[in-house]
Amino acid sequence: MMTRKLFYVPVLHTEPELGTLSAQVGEAGQQILGTNRWQVHKKTVTCFWKQIAKFFEKLDVSGFKIYQDSLPAGGALGLKIVRENAKTGSLNHRLILDLVKRGAKVVKTEDGALLKEEYFLVKDLSEASNILRGIIAYLRLKRKQERLLFQRDKFIAKRADLTLKPNQTGIVFLGANHNVASILSTLDFKVIKLKEPEKIRAYWQELFSARNNWYLSILSKYLTAPVKFSA
Repeated sequence: MMTRKLFYVPVLHTEPELGTLSAQVGEAGQQILGTNRWQVHKKTVTCFWKQIAKFFEKLDVSGFKIYQDSLPAGGALGLKIVRENAKTGSLNHRLILDLVKRGAKVVKTEDGALLKEEYFLVKDLSEASNILRGIIAYLRLKRKQERLLFQRDKFIAKRADLTLKPNQTGIVFLGANHNVASILSTLDFKVIKLKEPEKIRAYWQELFSARNNWYLSILSKYLTAPVKFSA
């Protein structure tokens, strides 16, 4: 049986990838964690992406198809979106540009309508003019977010199923809250996780809870360690 292979990269987001919210997140991060702790976190993120890049440097990625979180277009438009995000400092998108230079191809990954719905929910929360409006926007986001994420995951899996042919290889870059891997595993895909999404989710939780510095250090070392994979 011919199997399709997908390298699965759970994204450790950088501030530039948060768009208009990036400045707010950076400021809030420093206020909550303190400048030193926030700077250590930023170094962890940078090192994480260096290790992911080093892994792909060893591979011939010519012909690989790239599926990227929040990318609603492929071809020239998709590449333009990637370039614009790379210019803002996104390490994820800079890596994609390097892969494209080496022969990989960007593929439409997401449903634009679902992305737009989620965007406006987050926008309403970030622009709430008072506490009451903020609470209402937050509750609306929480109520719809799980459904939206599930619908997005189904769409992403369908895109991979439609566009990746037998014996072809793809790379999926998705936020750690996505659960596309479980859907893909029911199809004829060999899914190879370069890092465990659960560890990234745990890292974020420990980073902002500040309850267990020892566990946070363990998670940080895991995320910044070289990718271990044998074919």
